[in-house]
Amino acid sequence: MTFKPPKLPGARKIKLKADQTPLEKVTESKGSSYARKTLGFVCVKFGGGAGGQRAYPDRLHIVSGFTYYIEYKRLGKKATDSQKLKHEEMRRHGAVVYVVDSVPDAIKIHLYHYLGGRNHSPTHPRSLPIYD
Repeated sequence: MTFKPPKLPGARKIKLKADQTPLEKVTESKGSSYARKTLGFVCVKFGGGAGGQRAYPDRLHIVSGFTYYIEYKRLGKKATDSQKLKHEEMRRHGAVVYVVDSVPDAIKIHLYHYLGGRNHSPTHPRSLPIYD
């Protein structure tokens, strides 16, 4: 017997054409929208360079008193060197920071935390893209 994860209310497939690569803002919008509307998280636009806030992650997510940050990237792109340095600084102070380049990866992270995952040590499940 194979295990099938339960279907969550409001879950839907995100359709893209085969040759279409979503922009960073599309990935960020759909990933955060899923967390906010479907799972009931608090999602705050965090980075963006305004007021000297360069290199910080794009979004702050809060669920059941647990906070984590996500830097959204276009498919196949990586964090810049300044972002990597800022993320490492945040991690040294105990923050949980992810870098994702697709909506399914973002949803995987949101579901992990929705289901109670709080582990942010180096032994974190390798299926989640924690490190830059």
